[in-house]
Amino acid sequence: MYGAGAGSNGETSNSSITNEARSTCVISGRTDHAPGNPDLVIGSGFSFHNLKAFFGPDASEPDERNEAFERWLIETCSDPDLDETERTRRLLGWESAPHARYCHPREEHLLPLHVCYGMMQRPADAVLELSILDKKASFFVW
Repeated sequence: MYGAGAGSNGETSNSSITNEARSTCVISGRTDHAPGNPDLVIGSGFSFHNLKAFFGPDASEPDERNEAFERWLIETCSDPDLDETERTRRLLGWESAPHARYCHPREEHLLPLHVCYGMMQRPADAVLELSILDKKASFFVW
């Protein structure tokens, strides 16, 4: 299921999950519930999941790659000016986001976001930002 290669931004990719599989995550969210009306959904992913960056020699230094990806993710998930076609396109093509594969060498910790978005099909109502081990992370509330 996983292989190594270079992502579109030149960073290492350890995943071969296809765009079709990502689409399935968004679509499964759409088909499991009426749009925007779930009982309760908790996506158990994480917006930054590069363990080497957490514990590497520069771990406590400001991380512009992490910050660039977080800005992109927050805009993608919460900007009310994006239409849902564009928001979906961006989430499905997340590997082209700034430093995507640095922040997510493997995407299994990002894909729960795709399912949650698929269920709601609208911008997030709130963004919660925090720092964990000197890395920025975001949580989205619909």
